[in-house]
Amino acid sequence: MHTRTWSRTVGGNPLVTTYGYHSSTGQLTSVDYSDSTPDLAYTYYRSGRPYTVTDVTGTRTFSYSTASSTFGKLSSEALPSSFYGAGVHLDPSYDSLKRYAGYSFYNGGTIAEIATHAFDDTGRYGSVADGSGTFTYGYVTDTDLLHTVSGPVGMLRTLSYETT
Repeated sequence: MHTRTWSRTVGGNPLVTTYGYHSSTGQLTSVDYSDSTPDLAYTYYRSGRPYTVTDVTGTRTFSYSTASSTFGKLSSEALPSSFYGAGVHLDPSYDSLKRYAGYSFYNGGTIAEIATHAFDDTGRYGSVADGSGTFTYGYVTDTDLLHTVSGPVGMLRTLSYETT
């Protein structure tokens, strides 16, 4: 167990977060807050990949691909039916280079939403699209620093950085 004492107080007492770890693997198994913040619990497959995450919404369960083209990649995340309803899950997709390329959100066996990610020529995120439109990323020349995000209805966010 490890604890972190925050400067923030609850009822005049500092907030304390306690982290629990598996005695053999060292993997994070729990996060406990000294206030009313909902706790977290984690379990893992023997391979070390997450199996379940339990939070205020319930328990999410992760499944991984056994197909040779995407072996070991996340294939589905089942969401807690007590919070989201029955049959709700996220299924990720991957591009030809096996990079995460988006997801399909299923509600009761029907696709409710699809989001896709595309990459630019240097492998950085180039755009993300979903039912609300496409968001496009622009970068500072010759860097990986994000410079702009443009989206539907003329949305534009510009970031700037201090020079060194």
